[in-house]
Amino acid sequence: MKAALVTPPIKGHNLRGSGIYFSHLSRLLVSVRDPVVEIVSWGANLEGYDLVHFPYFDPFFLTMPLVSGEKKIVTVHDLIPLKYPRENPTGFRGSIKWLWQKRQLKKSEKIITDSESSAADISAITGIRTEKIKVIPLAPDSIFGSLKAKETLEIKEKLRLPDDYLLYVGDVNFNKNIPVLLRSFDVLSREFPKLRLVLAGKGFKDPSEPLEQISALVNELNIRDKLFFPGSLSELDLAGLYSQAGVYIQPSIDEGFGLPVLEAMASGCPAVVTARGSLEEVAGQAALYADYRDPQDLAGKIKQFLTDAKLREKFIKKGKMQSKKFSWPETARQTLEVYRGVLAI
Repeated sequence: MKAALVTPPIKGHNLRGSGIYFSHLSRLLVSVRDPVVEIVSWGANLEGYDLVHFPYFDPFFLTMPLVSGEKKIVTVHDLIPLKYPRENPTGFRGSIKWLWQKRQLKKSEKIITDSESSAADISAITGIRTEKIKVIPLAPDSIFGSLKAKETLEIKEKLRLPDDYLLYVGDVNFNKNIPVLLRSFDVLSREFPKLRLVLAGKGFKDPSEPLEQISALVNELNIRDKLFFPGSLSELDLAGLYSQAGVYIQPSIDEGFGLPVLEAMASGCPAVVTARGSLEEVAGQAALYADYRDPQDLAGKIKQFLTDAKLREKFIKKGKMQSKKFSWPETARQTLEVYRGVLAI
C-alpha cells in the first residue's frame, strides 16, 4: 500500500511550526515500507495512493483539495482563530472557505492534532467526535541542548546578542499576548537596567496590523533601545539563542502546542509560561506559571529566575527532563500507527 504525505501549500509555513512538523515527519517516514510513504507536492495528482495525509490545515484557505477515492488524514495544529472570532474576523470569503474546509475535514478518516487542548477545541468547534481525533505531540530537535561553548559564542557574535536577555520566540498574533510581555519587561527593566528582551520571529519584521500595535506600545513604554529583533532564524541559531538566554517566556492567551517552550528547556533555559491552552501539557511541572492578564505577576515570576540561582538550576534540570519526554521518532511512530489503522494493515 502507498501513502502520500503532501507538502504544506502556503508560502511562509516552511521554517517554523507546520514546516518543522512536515520536515521531521517526511525525513522519518520515507524509509517506511508498510505502507510505502512518498512525499507529494501540494496540487499534484493523488491517484494511485491508498492514503493521503495533509499535514497542514488552515480554516480560511483551501488547504484541502477535493480527493475522491483515497482515504484522508489531516493534521490540524489548532483552531485558535475560530476560537476567538472577535480578534480574528474572517470576512465573507473566509467564512465560505471555512465551510468548505470543515466539510472536507469531516470527510477525513482521522484527524491528528498536537495536544489534548487542541483536540477539545476541534471537537467543540466542528462537532467531530473525539474518537476520530488522535493527539500526537511535537518535539524539540536534537540540536537544542547539543551545542558546544565555541558554537554558542560564534552565534552570539553573529547575531550581536546582548549579555543579559530574556527571550520570546514566535509570532505576533493576538493569542501570543505580546503586549503583556512588553509591559512585564518594562517593569523588570527598571530594576535590571542592563537586561534586554529578544523577540525572535518573522512577525517582528514583516509589516502587519498587530506589529503596528506592538510598535506603538514599545514607543509608549520607551523601551525600543532595550529590544532586539533578530527575525526568523535557523534552528542552529535558535539553539544558540536559547542556550544563552536568562529566561524563556511564553505569555500566551492560548496555544495549540508551544514548541519553543520545549526547545528552550532542552537548551537549558528556564521557562515562565501561562497555564493556557496546551502549555501545561507541554511544560508540566518544569516551568513557573504566571497569570496571562497580569504584567506584574509575569515580571515577578521572571525575577525569581533572575535572582535565585538554586531555583534556576532546579528548573533547568526539570526542563531538560521534561523535554526528553518528547521525540520526533515517537511522533513519527504514532503517526505511522494512524496510517496503518486507517488502512487496516
